[in-house]
Amino acid sequence: MIGLTLALFIMGYGFGGNGRINRFEGLVLVLCFVAYQAFLFIEVEEPAEQTAIVRILDEIKV
Repeated sequence: MIGLTLALFIMGYGFGGNGRINRFEGLVLVLCFVAYQAFLFIEVEEPAEQTAIVRILDEIKV
């Protein structure tokens, strides 16, 4: 998210220009955001599996 924030600043600041984000730059930002959300969704599923494994290991110790 920090990278997307920096990209948004660089694209929107307008170094020597009018400071507008065109459609292509907007599309790039949206695609990066969607990819980041998909990454988070995939990563959230793993800790649940790890929790189940930890629970099973705790039962074995008892």
